[in-house]
Amino acid sequence: MRSNSGFVQIFTCERLCSAGQRLNSAFINGGPAWQRLSALVSPEILLMRKGLFRVILTCDPGRGCRSRLYPGHLGGRIVKPDSRAQRATVRMTEQKQSQLHALTTLRFVAALLVVLGHARGTFECLEGLSDRLVFDQAVSFFFILSGFILTYVYPQLPTWKSTLLYLVRRVARLWPLHLTVLIAMVTIIPKDLVTAPGAFPRWEVYLANLTMLHGWIPIRQFYFSYNSPSWSISTELFYYLLFPLLLLSLRVSMWLPALAAAGVAAGLIYLSNTLGLEFNVSEITEKGLLYVNPLARLLEFSVGIALACLYRRCAAVYRPGRMVGTLLEGFAFLFAGVCMYFTPDIGAYAQQLPLIGGSAGRLWALNCAAPMLGFAALILVMAMQKGVISRLLCLPLCVLLGEISYGVYMVHFPLLMYHGYFLQQYRSTGAFLLFLAILLVASHLLFVLVEKPTRALITQIAKKIIYRQEPSLVWVARIIRGFRESIYSNLALLTDIGRSHVMRVLVGAGKPALEILCLAGLIVLAHPPLARVPEAQARQMQSSEHRIGQTQAGDFLRLRSLSLQPDGGHVNMTLLWEALKAEKLDYFIQVEFFAADKSKVDERLINVASEEIKPGDLWLSSAKFAADKVKLSESMSLRVYKKSLGYLPIGGLGSDTAKTRLVVVTGNMI
Repeated sequence: MRSNSGFVQIFTCERLCSAGQRLNSAFINGGPAWQRLSALVSPEILLMRKGLFRVILTCDPGRGCRSRLYPGHLGGRIVKPDSRAQRATVRMTEQKQSQLHALTTLRFVAALLVVLGHARGTFECLEGLSDRLVFDQAVSFFFILSGFILTYVYPQLPTWKSTLLYLVRRVARLWPLHLTVLIAMVTIIPKDLVTAPGAFPRWEVYLANLTMLHGWIPIRQFYFSYNSPSWSISTELFYYLLFPLLLLSLRVSMWLPALAAAGVAAGLIYLSNTLGLEFNVSEITEKGLLYVNPLARLLEFSVGIALACLYRRCAAVYRPGRMVGTLLEGFAFLFAGVCMYFTPDIGAYAQQLPLIGGSAGRLWALNCAAPMLGFAALILVMAMQKGVISRLLCLPLCVLLGEISYGVYMVHFPLLMYHGYFLQQYRSTGAFLLFLAILLVASHLLFVLVEKPTRALITQIAKKIIYRQEPSLVWVARIIRGFRESIYSNLALLTDIGRSHVMRVLVGAGKPALEILCLAGLIVLAHPPLARVPEAQARQMQSSEHRIGQTQAGDFLRLRSLSLQPDGGHVNMTLLWEALKAEKLDYFIQVEFFAADKSKVDERLINVASEEIKPGDLWLSSAKFAADKVKLSESMSLRVYKKSLGYLPIGGLGSDTAKTRLVVVTGNMI
């Protein structure tokens, strides 16, 4: 019998070694057979039966295996162990251990925090979130959890083959989705938005992203290029490569990696303060050295490793009941929230420290040190899964959200970039809910169609190559054929729609394809059609709103009226346009508000829906601005950008000397 968690595994001799003929003293005395066995099953405790004896094998991370022989009857029970830890260990082997589903769900919670932090300036319903919360701290949770899970799943890597297979599995976990999102961004998002201008050529930046090495380079042109949150994926890759060495260091002490990483972080903080790093897109920056740099974040990963070792010891001797477990879980959530809430105070204190303080110490404390203890306590308690909260997090729907959390984390920023470029004027709560729906459906589709198939394909090929199970290349064609068939089966609806097999598809293999149709419908809803108005309504609007003379944008458009209407804490701006030529619309309207000292207080980019128009057609373009910012402004400017021609000349009242900007005094309009 084998437990799902891999933490405790029970095998009979017959299953492992051909009726037990090769066990003998090799298993009892810890010979090569033990090493081969531990490489296959990676247990903490292994129970076996050999004749009239039973063997308990204890595998500590990085320390190898120690065996102990106990007398017993064939098919009988084990004799009473001689310590409380061994009694707890035997008791664990007798129960089926569940997987750490609660931690899987917490991955989604952390990913959602990152999404909220990045979307706070995009949707008005998120503007009320507390400024004391640093939502990017959820990345610290990912690093700690990563160290915990890797040590939990891979307590040792005794051979080069097991180490190589481990590395392949980890790369297969990260790279396929990263590559998919990278290609999508290059295809959809304008190239000037995905990379910052700098001294390095664009192809070098792209190559660094393609190989997931961009987070290793502390230059902003690299680490925040294309899909900016993917810097943490690059950092994770560094930890995956370093993990086998960290396992070896556990032979000395489980705290050795954390202590060494703390020393490295302190050295980097001191170096940053000494160099006085400033922001420059083509040079090493303070953020690149202390926020993105894998060495600066190594402490979090190392804490996760130590936490897994501590968890193994606690799980063997301490089993809280449901009430105590619930109280511990509630306290862990509260403690993590308190650590996040008081992050600014912790950062201010760190700034005053000698040698490792200053702006560098504050930056590192805000993003790394402040939430570390809270997140560590939360992971340790929730891994036990003894309380009501963890049971709720183990519900199938919650676990599914946790499984697609990697897609949520990787896809949300490209969607926000697309929204900011093409749909910036839509900032309502409904727009945010629509954004979340698109994000979740797209993430699940990528999980089903990209993550799972490619991970299985790469892992199968790696196993065949590493262990040389089949010397011929026939298995390559077999694996690729199975991968192709799995993809095609997921897209069965695309061929069945035209065959009137709707009911079979709805119930059967067409679920991913139905999700594709659902995603397409959500995308259509996110792109509202042109708000056309009749001539009578346009005249009524002109009589009650601010009229802009005969303002024209080139020979294509005429702006007939502009209005600013207060609406609670916001100001709604409405523009009435008239077409002068028959064409397909491809315009952006850039609106900016300026204070008396000419400083910019707010701006918005309005995308005009791409539809066919004819001369005389009328439509509205609208956007919403924060009322407090508009009240601070003295004037506003408006520019019209045509994708095929650039900024159009604007003639009429209020145009500036460059003839591409309409300037309007806002004092008499609100």
